[in-house]
Amino acid sequence: MVLFIGAILVVFFIPKEESIRFLYVTNGSSYDQAAYQNFEQSMLVNVKIDRKSITDLNAHRLHGYDAVYLDPSLHQSNVLQQVEQALQRYVRDGGNLFLENSLVTDFSLEFLGASSLKDLSLGDKNPPLTYPDIDENLRGIQNMIHLFSDNFFTHVGMKELPGFQWGKGIVPSSAHSLVSVGDTSLFSMNRFGKGTVICASAFMPNRYFITGFDLRSGLDLEEGIGVKLKQFEKADVGSGLDYFDFKHSLSQEPYFNFAFAAANHQLRNEYLSFVSKEKLGYSIKKVLGPNGRPAIAYQNHFEAMSAIKDREGIQWAELLKRYNQIPSFSLIRSTFEWYQWKESMTAYLNVGSDKQPQFVGELPNSFYGSGTHLISDGDLLSLASDPQSEELAKPIELPYRAYPAFVDLEHVGKEDLISGSADGYLYDFQNVGPQPSDQTVPLGLTSPDAFSAPQKILLSNGQPLKLNGFSTVTTFDLNGDGLPDLVLGSQDGTVWYSLNQGKRKFSSPVPLYASGVPIKVSSYAAPTLGEVDGNGSIDLIVGDGDGRVTMFRGTKADHFHYQAASPSFQIKSKFAAPLLKALNPGDKPSLYIGNSEGDILVYTNHGDHWEQQGSLIGSNRNIMGTNELVGGHNSVPFWYDINHDGKEDLIVGQVEYGMSDNIDNPHFKFKQQLKDFIDYAKQNKLELYPHILVHNYMSNDQEKEEINLHKKAFETLGIPWGHTGTNQHTWRINNTDPIQTFRNENEAGLWFNFGFRPSYAPQDPQWGEDYMWGFPFLLQDSTLKNPMLLFTPAPILRRTGPNSNVDIYDSFVQQDMPINYFEHVEYHFPLSNRSSRVNELLEFVTFLDDIRTKDDYNFMTEPQMARSILAALNGKVNVQRTWFSAFKDKFKDLLGKGKHLNLSLKIDAGDISQLAGPYRDALGVVIDPGEAYSGSPFETNSDIFVRKEGRLYLGLQQDTSISIGWQKDPMHVIRSNVPLQISKEKGQWTVNFNDDGMQQIKLYSPTHVDIDGKDLKVDYQPEEHTYTITHYGERTSIRIK
Repeated sequence: MVLFIGAILVVFFIPKEESIRFLYVTNGSSYDQAAYQNFEQSMLVNVKIDRKSITDLNAHRLHGYDAVYLDPSLHQSNVLQQVEQALQRYVRDGGNLFLENSLVTDFSLEFLGASSLKDLSLGDKNPPLTYPDIDENLRGIQNMIHLFSDNFFTHVGMKELPGFQWGKGIVPSSAHSLVSVGDTSLFSMNRFGKGTVICASAFMPNRYFITGFDLRSGLDLEEGIGVKLKQFEKADVGSGLDYFDFKHSLSQEPYFNFAFAAANHQLRNEYLSFVSKEKLGYSIKKVLGPNGRPAIAYQNHFEAMSAIKDREGIQWAELLKRYNQIPSFSLIRSTFEWYQWKESMTAYLNVGSDKQPQFVGELPNSFYGSGTHLISDGDLLSLASDPQSEELAKPIELPYRAYPAFVDLEHVGKEDLISGSADGYLYDFQNVGPQPSDQTVPLGLTSPDAFSAPQKILLSNGQPLKLNGFSTVTTFDLNGDGLPDLVLGSQDGTVWYSLNQGKRKFSSPVPLYASGVPIKVSSYAAPTLGEVDGNGSIDLIVGDGDGRVTMFRGTKADHFHYQAASPSFQIKSKFAAPLLKALNPGDKPSLYIGNSEGDILVYTNHGDHWEQQGSLIGSNRNIMGTNELVGGHNSVPFWYDINHDGKEDLIVGQVEYGMSDNIDNPHFKFKQQLKDFIDYAKQNKLELYPHILVHNYMSNDQEKEEINLHKKAFETLGIPWGHTGTNQHTWRINNTDPIQTFRNENEAGLWFNFGFRPSYAPQDPQWGEDYMWGFPFLLQDSTLKNPMLLFTPAPILRRTGPNSNVDIYDSFVQQDMPINYFEHVEYHFPLSNRSSRVNELLEFVTFLDDIRTKDDYNFMTEPQMARSILAALNGKVNVQRTWFSAFKDKFKDLLGKGKHLNLSLKIDAGDISQLAGPYRDALGVVIDPGEAYSGSPFETNSDIFVRKEGRLYLGLQQDTSISIGWQKDPMHVIRSNVPLQISKEKGQWTVNFNDDGMQQIKLYSPTHVDIDGKDLKVDYQPEEHTYTITHYGERTSIRIK
């Protein structure tokens, strides 16, 4: 008997696990990864996820689960029909079933609680949704749908989902509608027996887009996205965008939509929360941020060259200290100036032969250009700048272009480079042979020649030779004196010549003639000379601003006068820049024509006509996914063996965007200012991380090389690489393989990416509606060696006016979503020639400060945010109560003494990646009461907690308890943005902060306390009895007594 009683007592005090069991039912091996991945990455702490084929189910197995979710592939399947009755018995006996919209026709109206089903034809207008009163357990689902739908219809609208199929609606009989349009329910719950059946809308979970955490799944093509993709219009050839508008002119394929991915994930989490409230009376979710409060951080891409020069990164960090905030800098490998287009020259070194030239195209240091940049006076060769200040994906209206020709001006056996330019001058770059530079060349080839600083070509009177703008040049010995003369084109369309006078001086320009009148085309003359038809005479071919190519046949004896213009042809682009060239002796010369689009068109000579053969191509693809060689607009070709390997190379003049300079270049223009920025970051414990540049069509090897060069640049500058994260410059990742870029980054030790544009997505983060909501997730791919955490920035803030989106941020707060705010801080701080734009920064700084202060978000750096989110996603929390405690609480409830609950929460950190660092010890949760405990105040023994909207948020300590109680709150930490340890002795708290950068806690104390520590900022709010304590720099300790 003693042993029996003892055994009962042992059992009585054995922990009883508080959990829900969830089953995802598949159609054999076929199932939707997106939905299942949402449940795998559930935010609920006490849910056990299982997946089984429907063929493995029977009534007994079903009854082992609290909730069942049917995969959409089961629609109209024979196997579903075979288990339909078992599913109905399962629900009648207390089970919970979730049906996506496509499955509602597979069950009886009685089971659904419907009098009838309706085909919904709501068109492309925003439906007038209503949200009927429902019970407390369903409130989380309804609120989430309400928030997202209001945000979506206000800021995006159904016009962005053309062809969307609304599916079926329910006319309720016994069902309770959560979301309605008129008398039709879009989302309903029916209590069938002791259990529930939820019928979802086609709007949510949404299958119009890819929404899976593998970046591939979740899409149903029958939902209508094909209509949206057909609206895509590629830029026309000749628009100036054919090779540059990667934002709008790339071919469209189905793509991952962050907003609906976040909504789907949240909806499915709210369903699990509903089931938990139905069974246990409450739900407990992990919070994406440290110590039980959501995280908020900046994402600052630091890339503009002048911002380094002007120390804007340091100014931004100091500005944020005034608001108790902290920046997050991702640093580019090669800096540049925004919206700056400069005339430049590129060499495409020949990796083939003269007979069959072959090229690579883009190289590691091409950046916005292509090929190998030519070097002048130790820097990238450049001439005039276009004052238009256009972004990359905009056409260039005027023919800014370096216009190259190689020529031995003094007949000394050494060819120099001369060039025309938009300013009308001619420039002479003297050849200084190969020189060290950071420019790369194809494997196995030698570097091209470098050149001196440009000198203006002079007339015999010592004055610079200047035309009336947009000078072009080719050379030919017109007068037979053995010296090359200049044949020139100008803005007004006139073709000129200037005779070589020796000693690098030339005669004043004089027009060439045809049929007794000066040769003049419509505009922007671009001449080339050569023997076209093998009759021994030198012919003149001239391109013009309209894209026409006109030939003037020559005579053998006179190179100054030509026959009347022959019939011309016209290319589709503007600013034709022809070059007549036969690469092999005995071949007829071909025409190589540069143009406004930037490629090099090839026309072969057929005697009486020219036939287009396409464009010159390289082995690497350009930013638009084609192989044309394009490094800028307004291309100008020239053939010359610039690395002296016996093969003619292609030299291209152009106008180029950005003209980047590597941060590890020994001759970097602002080396000291860059060092000051890096030193400031180290002194202030700011973690710099890489801002990676790839584009949608880089090969796997190209991406690996770029990331490796970025890593080497950091090593050269003494910037730790470690295990950190990244974001994408121009947001791009690989299109053809949506995982490729992340896999390569992951292999290089980069384990989070909070700023990218998914493959084929038509919009950029922050500005695009596809990113209206965002929720972090772990990329699901078996080839990854480490976790890969993905997230997106919040929409750009608009506080006032008709486009105000403050409501979106209100939704983030209500849903406890982390906020990652992207902003370029360059070009904002005042200079002698630039007024201040700091007020633009303060617009969002003060707004986010309000969220942090009023809603108790934790401000931190982006890497810290990533670590805290990783810990939350990886972490497991076991929720338990002893059988004795459960019996006692139930007994007290029966006595009518209110509600009673005593829970024990224990962290299982075994699965939390070491990449989370100290944030492995900063896991937090929120307990949300259901109908059973509505109005009952929760309390905890944790030193970190806060109550909001009836919920209790708490940071988990070693052994944390939650109970219902009415005690007054003791002194406690409301929030802490870093992991911390609290030790208590003789009425004093010692708080040790366990991370660097900025440490901040908000403390509640019902009585006045003294706070002691070094370099602290303390904000005391007596009415709230709170103290906000902030410290910058190395981790520290404070004492509270």
